[in-house]
Amino acid sequence: MMMDENQRTVEEYQVEEHRTKEISAESRRVKRNYERRDYLLALIMAAASFVYVRGSEFFSGAWLPLFTALFVSAGVFYLHSLGRRMDREGKISLFFLIAGAVWFLVKYLPGRQEWELQGIMPYVTLFLHGAGVYWLLTVSGARIKGVLDESCILDLGKGFFALPFMNFGEVFLAAAHGVKQFRSSDQETKKKQKDKAGQILFGVMMSIPVLVIVLPMLAGADESFSAFVGGLSNLCSTLTENFFEALLFGNLLLNLMVILGTCYFYGLFYGAFHAKSTKEDAGQVNGSRSVGLPYAVMMSFSSAVCGVYVLFFLVKFSDILAKAFSHQQSFVYSDYARQGFFELCFISVINFGLFYFIKVFSDREKKTVKLMLSLLCAETLGFIMLAFSKMCLYISVYGFTFKRVFTSWFMAVLFITFFRLFYCIWKQGNAIKTAVLFASATFLLLAYSNMEGWMRQANLMMGFLQQ
Repeated sequence: MMMDENQRTVEEYQVEEHRTKEISAESRRVKRNYERRDYLLALIMAAASFVYVRGSEFFSGAWLPLFTALFVSAGVFYLHSLGRRMDREGKISLFFLIAGAVWFLVKYLPGRQEWELQGIMPYVTLFLHGAGVYWLLTVSGARIKGVLDESCILDLGKGFFALPFMNFGEVFLAAAHGVKQFRSSDQETKKKQKDKAGQILFGVMMSIPVLVIVLPMLAGADESFSAFVGGLSNLCSTLTENFFEALLFGNLLLNLMVILGTCYFYGLFYGAFHAKSTKEDAGQVNGSRSVGLPYAVMMSFSSAVCGVYVLFFLVKFSDILAKAFSHQQSFVYSDYARQGFFELCFISVINFGLFYFIKVFSDREKKTVKLMLSLLCAETLGFIMLAFSKMCLYISVYGFTFKRVFTSWFMAVLFITFFRLFYCIWKQGNAIKTAVLFASATFLLLAYSNMEGWMRQANLMMGFLQQ
């Protein structure tokens, strides 16, 4: 009897395994079904890739905003072609994306020619790339959990690396499918399209003699229109000349980069809008069995780390008291401010990873785990305040620089992040969403504040510079 049950169990397992293999093989044989929107997306991505790789040759400093416009247009077009609408988070992400792109156009305002020479420019570029990828993942529904939370870093990794390279050759498949569809279309449709194109071309050719006569007369009738026509003619001539020069063999490597960029961007878009992870999948993942470490392991690990931090604060507090009552005369501000500053900042960043390590691999509902996480947050807030006090002391003695201001902003973001984490341990809430929105908004305010200008004025008022 027992032998029969065991044999039946083995047979059922073999049948189930065989069925799984058949389903997997069948899913690999499923052909891609490309539509007109996929072909148009490929064309837009080719243009966007050309602007991204070679735009600085043709559009000077406006190439990055132009690329952003193409990127956003492609996302909005594909989203509407699927019959979907942008949600609230998508609109907020789009606002930050557009604000980051407009920053690069401020230099065209009078008196702002040196706008991009500020030290924050590389960080605005990184912000623009991150905002663009995350906006696309938001509107396409390709985020891992479907919301802005602690998985946002994994979402960015998915957007920058996983989706583009997993679908890197998708643009070639779409192009081949489009050619095949065009060849297989009926002859009557081809004839109609050919006749219509010929009619349009004939109409344009008919207008040329009239325009040759009318345009010089209009230019002679108005000086401003004459200047406009002359500028437009020079622009078309320059763009045409640069375009054909860009196709020469000497620019083969750059043209190859354009092709690779097209594959990357198309793979990102196609992978995002056809991603397997959706909000419904996220609900299934959250409901599945979580992976955890034994309670004793996590408590001993976190207790050791937090215990060392407590020891650090005790030693530091005793050192401050000793110096306060010893009336020490020789005190170098710069040595005190610099000593251990970056170490404290790095420890705060490391503690962010430790917080989520403990949260993910332990039972977060246990009171002892909550107490340990609260202690870790409180200690990190102490590290941040200590580092910030050092930076404020350093600024008060030596004045403002970009690195000092930017580091102070980063510490403020860390403080808000850990304060929200501490709050959300005991109350329901999304700590990371608030922190990310705060970081994005304050970063853009800092970027648009003309840091070089107000730092110079502040240093003049503090007596560190002479007029």
